[in-house]
Amino acid sequence: MICKSSILFCVIMIFLGCNGSVNQTGLKEMRSKKESIMKKKPFKIKGADGNFYEVFPISKEQFDSLTNSQSEGFVKEIYEQYNLVTYQLSDSRIVVAQSGNYAIYPDKALLLYTISKIGMSTSKELLSDKNPYGDRFPEHVNSLVLDFKHRFGISDNLDGKALIMEVDKVIRKNRNQDFFDNYFLCFIAVVGEYFVTHEKAIWVMELASDNTTWQPYLKLPNRNLYFIHYVLKDFYDSSIDFPLSNTCDGMLDILRADIKVTK
Repeated sequence: MICKSSILFCVIMIFLGCNGSVNQTGLKEMRSKKESIMKKKPFKIKGADGNFYEVFPISKEQFDSLTNSQSEGFVKEIYEQYNLVTYQLSDSRIVVAQSGNYAIYPDKALLLYTISKIGMSTSKELLSDKNPYGDRFPEHVNSLVLDFKHRFGISDNLDGKALIMEVDKVIRKNRNQDFFDNYFLCFIAVVGEYFVTHEKAIWVMELASDNTTWQPYLKLPNRNLYFIHYVLKDFYDSSIDFPLSNTCDGMLDILRADIKVTK
């Protein structure tokens, strides 16, 4: 069955596209910065107020440029609910990526209203359709890491923080949705294995609320660490140069805080 979020743009253009008055807020600035060099025509979406607004299809290159130069942050809640990679721009516009499609919305309200009209599911799990190993994921961690090393020319002997730094360098050259979808499990494996090796953590698998998706977390002597959403957030936060290192450091901060509290 095809996920509804994967056909978002097609549904919008066929189901909601029509003529009407258009809100021009922000378009002048867009054109002055040559963001409107898009050769595809904008499509028009009816908002909750009954007015029509332009949504611009854009290229992957334009999406990457906008998220690197004008993004105020990754919109985590939309990704978790609808599996749409979404960034808030400094002028309130929203850029969206899903399954190789990219678009600019005038604001988050219009995107959410459009989603509500389509009726997309709100129970998308982070690893839905991304973990083929199910509850046996921990058995495949080492092979995932080794395959990544071979694919990107990282020494087999590298581990710990040095390995995380090398993976971050690869991420910086390939920071896009396709790369994330292909290697999300590997990123989880790299971060998790650091804590297994250096902090005596144990992999634990948990069945998610959809009763289908198995998601990992780490069990430590004094707490459980649910961390895969941090991997997601830091990957898509372009202000963080070393995303997995940042995730790892944040998790270590939590553990150090636990030690201070128990003393």
